[in-house]
Amino acid sequence: MTENALDQSTSRVLRIVRLALASVLSLAAFASVALLLARASSIGVFGELLRHGAWTGVATLMGQDAFWVVATLVLLVSGAAAGHYGIVGPRRFSHAGRRFRFFPVAIRITHLLAALACATLILTGATMMAAAAPGTREILEGTDFVRRLWTVHGTAAIVFVCALPILLVRWAAVMLPRVHDLGWIRIFGGYLSTAKRPVPAHMFNIGQKSWFWLATLGGFVMGATGLMMFLFVGGPRFLNLVALVHHVTATAIVAMFCVHHYMSLFAIKGSIRSMIDGHKHEEEVAIMHSLYYAELTAPEPTANADQAPDSPSEPPPVAEVRPRQDQ
Repeated sequence: MTENALDQSTSRVLRIVRLALASVLSLAAFASVALLLARASSIGVFGELLRHGAWTGVATLMGQDAFWVVATLVLLVSGAAAGHYGIVGPRRFSHAGRRFRFFPVAIRITHLLAALACATLILTGATMMAAAAPGTREILEGTDFVRRLWTVHGTAAIVFVCALPILLVRWAAVMLPRVHDLGWIRIFGGYLSTAKRPVPAHMFNIGQKSWFWLATLGGFVMGATGLMMFLFVGGPRFLNLVALVHHVTATAIVAMFCVHHYMSLFAIKGSIRSMIDGHKHEEEVAIMHSLYYAELTAPEPTANADQAPDSPSEPPPVAEVRPRQDQ
C-alpha cells in the first residue's frame, strides 16, 4: 500500500470514528432534551402555562424554572454542534505562509479577562438558578456553597462589565452590520461545507458581530439588573420584572456563548490561536475574511496617480494591521 493510500485510509477511519462519536453525543443531547420536556409535561408545567397566559408563562419559566430552560437550550446547542462536527466536520487551513495581525496585546488580554469572567458568571449563575429550581432546589437551597457563589458571581460581574467599554470602544465601528453580511447569512458563512470558497466577510462576520453586541449591550443589561436585585431596588413586582429581564438576557448570552466557543474551538481548527498570538494565517484570512484580505493585500497607491483611488467600503479597523512575512 502506498503512503498516499495509507493516508487516505487513515483519514477515512478517523472520519468514521468522528461521525460515530458525534452521533452518540448528539443523540444523547437530544434525548436529554426529550426527557426534560417529558418531565415538564408530567408535572403539569405546560398546562399551567396555557391556563395563565403567555406573559405569566414566560415569567414562570424564566423565574423558578429558568435553570431548566437554560439546561435545555445548552443541550440543544450541544446536540446541534455535535451533529455539525460529525456530519460536516471542522474546516482546516494552512498555517504556513504570511500572517496578518488581527488583535494587539491589550485587546487579547481584555478579551481573555472578559471570557473568563463570562464563563464564571455562567457557571455560578446556573448553579444559583438550580438552587431555586424544582428538582434541584432541595439539594442546593440555603447551602454555604451557594452563598459563597454570590461573592464569586458579583466579582466576576465587575470584571466583565469593566472589560466591556474597552472592547466596545475598540470594535464598535467594525461590528456594525454591512450589506455584505447578507451574503454571509445566505450561505451560513460556509459552515455547511468544508470547501474552501471565499466567504463575504470583513474583519468580523455577522455571527461574530451578533455575539459582540449581545455580549456588550446584554452585559450592561445584566450588570444593571443584577445590581438592582442585589440592592433590592423597588417593590416586589418591579424586582420580578428585573429578574425576568436578567434571566432572559442570561439565557440568550449562554446560548451564543456556546455557539461562539464551538466555532472558535472546533468548527475551525486552530482559530483560537489568533487570540493567543494575535495573528491569523493567510489562507484562513483569504477564505473566511475575503473582503478584509482584499483590503490588506491591495497595492499601495502611487504618489503620481492622477486621481486618488476610491476609499474602501469599510476603513481598516485596526491601524497597525499589516501583512508580514513569517520569520
